[in-house]
Amino acid sequence: MLESRDFVISPSIAYSQEELHQFLLSELGANLLNNSQYRIEKISLDARNKNIKAHVKIGLYRKDHDFSLELASLLPKLKKNSKRVIVIGSGPAGLFASIKLIELGLKPIIFAISCAISK
Repeated sequence: MLESRDFVISPSIAYSQEELHQFLLSELGANLLNNSQYRIEKISLDARNKNIKAHVKIGLYRKDHDFSLELASLLPKLKKNSKRVIVIGSGPAGLFASIKLIELGLKPIIFAISCAISK
């Protein structure tokens, strides 16, 4: 990452890709935006007052930066013959258990369960 910038803007700008791009053009300038790429690193809402604000952290990267390499480096490499493990449930516990299984070199298969109770 070349640098990061923090902005306090309205939620309508923060959550609209087109409006955010126009805002960044006006704030950072077309030269910087044309010679780099950006992504939202963090976004949070401050709703303590009637005037709700979005705190947005924008990361600026080289034009040739490959974001897929970052993701690939976070995930462990699994062998083709890794044992499969069935995880029942896709809630927080099931997803965290699956992450732990991947870290241990196992392949989780997640079954999502939904149930409806009628009277």
